[in-house]
Amino acid sequence: MNKEPTKTLKYLFPALKLSWDDKFRHFMNRVHTQKGIINAFLYDTNRNIPEYSILIVLDPKRFNRYEVAEKTLREHESYVDDYEIEGHPVFVLKLSAKFYSTYDNFLLSKYSKMYSDETIQLFGVQFSDSKVVKVLRKDKTLGETLVKDLGLKGLSALADEYDSIIDDGEFITRTSINPQTSSNS
Repeated sequence: MNKEPTKTLKYLFPALKLSWDDKFRHFMNRVHTQKGIINAFLYDTNRNIPEYSILIVLDPKRFNRYEVAEKTLREHESYVDDYEIEGHPVFVLKLSAKFYSTYDNFLLSKYSKMYSDETIQLFGVQFSDSKVVKVLRKDKTLGETLVKDLGLKGLSALADEYDSIIDDGEFITRTSINPQTSSNS
C-alpha cells in the first residue's frame, strides 16, 4: 500500500473539509485522524472525473461502523460517485464553489495563494505548526532549512531543483492503491 500522502491529500483535502457545514467538517476530521483515508487524488486514469472534485480512497477496516460512514458520504451534497479499486472504496466528492479558486491555484502549484490566514486557522490544531501550513504561508524558514539540508546555494536553486507542478502522483492508478500489484493482473 502506498503510504506516501499525495499533494492532493496534504494541500487540497482541507478545502473539501471546509467546503461544507461544520457537521461534515467534523465528520471528515474524524475520518482523517482515525486514518480512515488512505490517500486522495485529483484524477483517475480510467474514469471521467468532474472538475473541482477530489477522489478519497478509504480503508473500511479503520472504521468502527464503515457502513455509517459510507451512508454519510453518499447522502452528502458533495457526493458525486463512488466505486471500488482492489477492495478499496473510492469516493468522488466535489468542492463547494467558494473553493474553486483554491482548486485552480492548486493546479497551478500556487500553494501560498490557496487559502487565507483566516481559512488556515480553521484547519485545526494539528496543522498549526505543520510543514503544510508553512508551505501554504510561504514561510521562508522552511525554504532556508531545505536549502541548508540539501546543500543547495540559495532559494532559487531550491525552486530549480524541486518543480512542484502537479505530476502523475496526483492520478489514481491501480498501482497507486496497491503498488505490489503487477500491471498484468
